[in-house]
Amino acid sequence: MVPVPYSFYVLFVGFSEVHHISMKRVVLALVGIPTALFLLLAALMIGLIFITEQSSSSRINPHSTLQNTLP
Repeated sequence: MVPVPYSFYVLFVGFSEVHHISMKRVVLALVGIPTALFLLLAALMIGLIFITEQSSSSRINPHSTLQNTLP
């Protein structure tokens, strides 16, 4: 359990020192941007599923009766 937090610490401090930026910007770059992209893609997928469900359910006529066409 110790190596994981320490590796994040080294990652954050390393980016901060190498690129000469504040720790807030490092956290935003390494955590905020991927989280925002994930949420955006999830919202797009949910919207796509909703749209396809609406279009497929509008093609079905619930009042039609099934007729047996086999001889």
